[in-house]
Amino acid sequence: MPLSYKIEDGIVYLTVTGKVGIHEHNAFTETWSSDPDLPDPVRILRDSRSELDVSSSDVRQRIGFAETLPLPDQFRVAILVDREVTYGMSRMYQSLRPEELESKMEMKIFRNLDEAREWLMQPSLEEETSG
Repeated sequence: MPLSYKIEDGIVYLTVTGKVGIHEHNAFTETWSSDPDLPDPVRILRDSRSELDVSSSDVRQRIGFAETLPLPDQFRVAILVDREVTYGMSRMYQSLRPEELESKMEMKIFRNLDEAREWLMQPSLEEETSG
């Protein structure tokens, strides 16, 4: 299956393998984002190490779709990559996010799983100021 997720230790682990169409990706996002076990705060680790054939058009469509989701006011996303093209497309997504989405989503790209997990579990600025 090209898309899967699990929630473990306060992190939503998303795995993408192979070519995934925008409609399939959007349906998958609606599924995991409406899971009643979604942790609070939301911390997402998107494992894109096996993702293939992502175009700039796909990235732009995903940004547009992300804007329509009922996402929390603050969440953190770590993207795990192992290829330059996936890193580049992830940076494109990061830089093209509209201001409203950018202000909600802390996002960082990693090549090391342990570093991604460590960053995800650090308190966010909002958590530090409210605690």
